[in-house]
Amino acid sequence: MFGSVGRWWAVLRPAFKPLVIYLLAALVWSLFGLLSPTTPLHYKEYSLPVLAIEVGGHISFGFLAGVFTFDPALALVCMGESLLIDADHLPSALNFPVLPRLAHSVFFGLFTGVIISYALRREGRPDFRFLAVAIGGVFSHLSYDVLAGSGQLPILSPFYLGSFSFPYLSWILLEVAACLANLGVAMRLRQ
Repeated sequence: MFGSVGRWWAVLRPAFKPLVIYLLAALVWSLFGLLSPTTPLHYKEYSLPVLAIEVGGHISFGFLAGVFTFDPALALVCMGESLLIDADHLPSALNFPVLPRLAHSVFFGLFTGVIISYALRREGRPDFRFLAVAIGGVFSHLSYDVLAGSGQLPILSPFYLGSFSFPYLSWILLEVAACLANLGVAMRLRQ
């Protein structure tokens, strides 16, 4: 029994540190919502079936984008980031007066990608594969949000806290962008 746990941990371990950093960054980033000059929108309760569909959708879209890295650990990182970005809902769910979804931002993807790249240096140099994977994770998350009918996204937070409206079919372009970001990682790995 413990041998199989050890094998699973060997697969999951390389993805653990970047995902913990990403989760903490999403929680900290959500605090930018305290700067909101408008009345905050509070978190609505999800029923268990709706929550399962939401989680499954983000995992599926994140893994689809992550597969294009051709690296199992980076695919897990992209999948996890696509799901963990929703940690920015937590302060709103706890009734703090913050705007929700502020980590649903291009700048959040850039920020966390750079932080993770420097935190997990390889051979003394930043590992910028994590930058592309973080951007891919954000785009795949946004893609599923648009597909699920939630196309109002604050993609420029914290510099602009307003939301932009994405047309329904833009989910395809967002997922293609996520796949291309990760394909760039795969091409870099082959050099």
